[in-house]
Amino acid sequence: MLTLLTLVLTLVSRNAASLFLVASYSAISTQLSSHNPSSCSTPLYCLNGACNRSVVLFVLAHPDDEAMFFMPTLRAFQEGGAEVHLLSITTGGADGLGVQRTRELVAAADALSIRAAALNESAFADGFMSPWDVEAAATAISGHVRRSGVSFNTLVTFDAHGVSGHPNHRDTHRAVVLALSSHDLRGIEALQLRSVPIPFVAGLELLLLPLLLTTQGRQPSGRWLFWQHSCTQSWIGMQYHDSQWRSFRRVYVLLSRYSYLNELWPLTSLST
Repeated sequence: MLTLLTLVLTLVSRNAASLFLVASYSAISTQLSSHNPSSCSTPLYCLNGACNRSVVLFVLAHPDDEAMFFMPTLRAFQEGGAEVHLLSITTGGADGLGVQRTRELVAAADALSIRAAALNESAFADGFMSPWDVEAAATAISGHVRRSGVSFNTLVTFDAHGVSGHPNHRDTHRAVVLALSSHDLRGIEALQLRSVPIPFVAGLELLLLPLLLTTQGRQPSGRWLFWQHSCTQSWIGMQYHDSQWRSFRRVYVLLSRYSYLNELWPLTSLST
């Protein structure tokens, strides 16, 4: 309801929305000129004591997913002292840019002082029209965890809808569900990013966050909520993914709910 109200207000006040976009873009550009990517100057809050997890694995579909969708969660865990790792199930090579996009992922991770890797298997390749062998993807996830030698205790991934409905996002969720039954992932607490029907905000949703928390309190227990006042961290993260940093993605990062607010649930709390 709150997001719908935001959308209506935005459509009615077109001039105000345009001014908001220009002002936000200008503010971000100013910050970028002197910003240190390894530090977060944006106030960031963690609720329900979720920031004290020690070793976290983000399982993504593509390089750049961490910046497009998961940055509030990633920064919250990192600032809470967690060791953060990224695993992209694909290299993002649908357009023949797999090698470049993998390098961009590593560079983005290095800027955040975290570790990243990308899998490159024909059984689960990047693309809207590329059906995945989900069992093979699950086996690959388990194998990566085993070979890493890292004792992960938390895993973060997409929910069944996959935020945008991209088939690779949805299959990543399905692969994680299967992988969690393996010995290599036994005992890991898995969280999924909740998808929302209208994924855009215009500031109102953040200003009314206390009301948002109240209205969502009736949902299943175990919810984790991460939010930040600015999309600067997501914006900076996407700049490392130069091959994907198109105009429409800049607008998306500026207005996307996922740049400001991540709502996560235990993987068993939502329909899988």
